[in-house]
Amino acid sequence: MSTPRFFVNCKVRVGSRVSLEKEIAHHIIHSLRLKKGEKLVLVDPSEREFICSVEDVGRREVQVHVLEESENNPESPVHVAVGISLVTASKLDTIIRHITELGVTEIIPFQAERSQLKCHHVQKRKRRLNEIAKSASQQSGRIKIPSVSDAVLLDELLERNDYALKLVSWEKETSKCIRDIYKEQQKADNVIVLIGPEGGFTEEEIQKSVEKGFKPFSLGPRILRCETAAIVSVALVQHYWGDLGIFS
Repeated sequence: MSTPRFFVNCKVRVGSRVSLEKEIAHHIIHSLRLKKGEKLVLVDPSEREFICSVEDVGRREVQVHVLEESENNPESPVHVAVGISLVTASKLDTIIRHITELGVTEIIPFQAERSQLKCHHVQKRKRRLNEIAKSASQQSGRIKIPSVSDAVLLDELLERNDYALKLVSWEKETSKCIRDIYKEQQKADNVIVLIGPEGGFTEEEIQKSVEKGFKPFSLGPRILRCETAAIVSVALVQHYWGDLGIFS
């Protein structure tokens, strides 16, 4: 079993004793059943990772001793933001879980013309979406939890200019894939990728995105579900500009 890891809200320092938050303590006591002396990892708000040893397990409380700071840094060298068209709750949950595992740092739900939901529907679930991102970060050994932004209209998202490379997945694109775009721009430390709704972006939306500097790309000859398109797109970005292609 891999070493359990948790994000905590308090600052951690080597040599100190930390009383874990109630939710974490409950999980350790009733699910993991860790005993005194067993190891776990804490990540504090400064995104530093610490190796700890269980010091005391009570009925409702757990205290750990902080042994050392880890030099592990599993974060990608590229900041990857993903704009996701509003889809059903279960699909959005799946997308956030898997793209978090792939190392994205920013998730922006947006409403397009063919989106299945409106912005206010997602706002009601924002806390749940952040919990999913946190859980996926813990599971995948990350030290950063991606931010889940407020849902916005597509036109608002297109106005953002704080990205070195702006991409949009489009099933009607026939001339360029991500590899072609990489050949044109091999350095980018800040990338945003837009994933459209089940019915796809409209021609007008693609035209607007191109006018705002977005580059359409193809994911191949088959039509992919939005969940699949999001996962494949992020994996390709991490391969070409991030760290998935580190051994290639």
